[in-house]
Amino acid sequence: AALVGAALVLLLPRPDREGRDRPAPAVNILQAIGMLVRVPGLRRTTVATAVTAIPLGAVPLIAVATAASLAQPPAQSATLTAAYGFGNLAVSLVLIAVPLRGEADRLVLRGTLGVLGMLAAGLLALTFPLAIVVYAALGAATGVLFTASLAARTAYAPHGAEAQVFVTMAGIKVGFSSLGAALVGVLLPLGSTALFAGSALLVLATAAAFVLDRRLSR
Repeated sequence: AALVGAALVLLLPRPDREGRDRPAPAVNILQAIGMLVRVPGLRRTTVATAVTAIPLGAVPLIAVATAASLAQPPAQSATLTAAYGFGNLAVSLVLIAVPLRGEADRLVLRGTLGVLGMLAAGLLALTFPLAIVVYAALGAATGVLFTASLAARTAYAPHGAEAQVFVTMAGIKVGFSSLGAALVGVLLPLGSTALFAGSALLVLATAAAFVLDRRLSR
């Protein structure tokens, strides 16, 4: 997955470097965080990346709840997690050959809506084979969102701050993924239906905030 991610970064469109070949001042972590808040495209991408990371970081735990709700042995949660990983890897390989096109901000919104749709589909996974399909589709949607977020970081990061923006946003994503795993671990007794519903509502709120921020930033 790391190798695929590296390849996707290399395939991102290169911004025009005319007039940008002068050395830029170093950017520290606080300045980078300020950019993630002030720059509209980075702000929306950061929020979408962070909030969606809460349920996506807990997919293996949600898989445990899904297997239990479908009267499957706990070990079958590994099958669902593997399906999620396969979907993520498959779409990443496709996007290496056929990169995403269009405005980075819009791509992130579409990726967020894709994740929302697949989380909602989890509520309809009433059989184990269907659950496998849903988890694979969720993995694919995650791959699209990840690729779109890379494009947005490249498109909106100020000159000289690209590396720090990448690192800072990645750190935020890891932190929220860990938060999601902890929350779902506590809420696991509620079952997969509640977990999918709560996750979908969380991402729905994120998508709504994304659209509102786009309109207010015009």
